[in-house]
Amino acid sequence: MESKEMYYHLICIPGCTFSQMDNPFVPKRLSHSHSLQVLMKKLLILSIIILFLFGAPVVAASEEDEKGDTFTLDVTVKDSDSDPISDASVKVDDKSKDTSADGKATIGLENGTYSISVSHEDYEDSSQDVTIDGEDKTMEFTLTLKQAEESGGENGAGNGEEESGGENGAGNGEEENGGENGTEETEEETESPDVAHTVTLTVKDSSNNNPVSGARVRIEDDDAYSSVKTTNVDGEVSFSLYDGDYQVYVSNQQYRDCEEELRIDGSDSSDTFYLERGNNIDFLILDADTNVKLYGARVAVNGEEVGISGTDGIVSDSLRKGGGDEYRISVTRSGYTANITRKEIALDEREIILLMTEGEATPTPTATATPTATPLPVQTYGAADQAEMDRLAAEREEIEREIAALEQELEQQGIVNQIISFFKGLFGMK
Repeated sequence: MESKEMYYHLICIPGCTFSQMDNPFVPKRLSHSHSLQVLMKKLLILSIIILFLFGAPVVAASEEDEKGDTFTLDVTVKDSDSDPISDASVKVDDKSKDTSADGKATIGLENGTYSISVSHEDYEDSSQDVTIDGEDKTMEFTLTLKQAEESGGENGAGNGEEESGGENGAGNGEEENGGENGTEETEEETESPDVAHTVTLTVKDSSNNNPVSGARVRIEDDDAYSSVKTTNVDGEVSFSLYDGDYQVYVSNQQYRDCEEELRIDGSDSSDTFYLERGNNIDFLILDADTNVKLYGARVAVNGEEVGISGTDGIVSDSLRKGGGDEYRISVTRSGYTANITRKEIALDEREIILLMTEGEATPTPTATATPTATPLPVQTYGAADQAEMDRLAAEREEIEREIAALEQELEQQGIVNQIISFFKGLFGMK
């Protein structure tokens, strides 16, 4: 009997479950394979909980970062002759920026659809829609000169112009048409018994004798009279003036300003003004250490911003003063030391290289002038491009978050692997 009980113990214990055993003396226990299955299910549930707790905030943060990115919208404003229009107001939502001498303005925008409107006192307003979808965008506006509306008296001026007033077309508050593309204006004149005379002025390019359209012509006298008109496609503009002496000021973005005296003496008259082209200068902005062309650098001439460099590192401008004049040139960029120099520019000079040093510098109170043609940079702080700074900061934060998420993911993966390895070792699994 004793040997029989021992026989049952030897036969039934190894690898048998309770359901397979008929001997009441054998202990009840589960198999190794069933226990391992239960453990692996618990481990899988634990892994899902870990990924949910740590993964969801990372995804949400990533989506929020993408939404908050700022991108650059470059707007170029030109007239019907493809000449740049400066001082045009570019508006989008609550942001507004005036175009520089090259007709360009840059605005930082987040992803979305916007209505861009452009206005200028001498041109008809224009608007376009643009969608920012994760990249920088460029837009171009072509503005049309405003047309004048006139009310007439008996006398025309011989150029299709009608004047308000009395029989002779003279009077206060008259409106005149300066030509095909002339602009509407209001003139304030002192009443006079004299007869008004028609004065036709023509503006031409001194180098080729071609008419200059879009030139602003302003006439003033000593009695607070002032009238401003814009030349038409033939370079002409007409005024109704009384006898006397006047100052005439002519300007165009591509030419040097012109100022002359004009005398009206008893009859209609005409005169021609010749404009000399300004210096077309390319400012090339480079990293002083690597000679790499710098994008997003802001260039100002005599305190007036003329443009922001593109990927070619160039800002173009037409200097309206004569050769031999001294200019104060400044360039600023986020992350670089501001550069200010005084330079005498020759008539035949076409490119000026401006070097910038990476990093900030201690501000200096004034810029030192240099008598030579080589720019001498004087370091000082300048106004940083806020949109550019925001964009770079957002990129840096995004990279840091991606690195942190990757490290966290690797750490979580390492914990899971350790748990799996532990239980595999516990049960002798490979």
